[in-house]
Amino acid sequence: MVLGVDILRGKRKRSGKGLPVDISVNIYGPKNSISDVDEALSEIGTYRTYLQHPVFLEPGIPYINPQFFYPTSQKTDLRHLVGLSSQENDIKSKISQEVEDVMESLDGSSEDITAAGSGDVQQILDRFLLNTRLKEHQLKGVEFILGRENEEVATQMHRHMLLSIHHKYSLLVSR
Repeated sequence: MVLGVDILRGKRKRSGKGLPVDISVNIYGPKNSISDVDEALSEIGTYRTYLQHPVFLEPGIPYINPQFFYPTSQKTDLRHLVGLSSQENDIKSKISQEVEDVMESLDGSSEDITAAGSGDVQQILDRFLLNTRLKEHQLKGVEFILGRENEEVATQMHRHMLLSIHHKYSLLVSR
C-alpha cells in the first residue's frame, strides 16, 4: 500500500482543529479480489466511497479499477489514467462532491416517481451491454437521466425540489 499526503495550504482556525489533509491510497491485491474491494468500499460509513485514478503507480504494475466503466467484461489496464495533477484532481473532486450532494438530496424522492423500476432498466440495458453489468450507483445515474428525459417525471421532480427548498427556507426564516 502506498500513502501520499498533501497538506492543503491555509490559515489554522482558532477551533484548534488541524488543517485538512488529502490522502492518496493505492490498493494492491490479487485480480480475483477486485469485486470484493469494490463492494467493501461501497459500504464504508455513511458516505459512498469511490476509487479515483492514482496519482502515482510503480512501473510495471497494471492499474485496474473495479468501479471504472469497461465497455466489455475484460478489465483492461488503465495506466494511461494515472497521474492527474493535484489541481486537476481538486477541481474534479469538487465537481464530484457537488454531483454527490445533488444525488444524495434526490435519494428517495426519485425512487417513487421513476417511471420504470431498476429491474426494467437493467433488462433493457442487458440487451445492449452484453458483457457488462452496471453497478448500483451507475444504474441509479441512468435511471436519473431517463427520469429527467420524461416530462411528467421531470415536472414531478421539479415540484418536489421546490417544495423541499421552500420547506428548508421557511425553517430558516422561522428561527
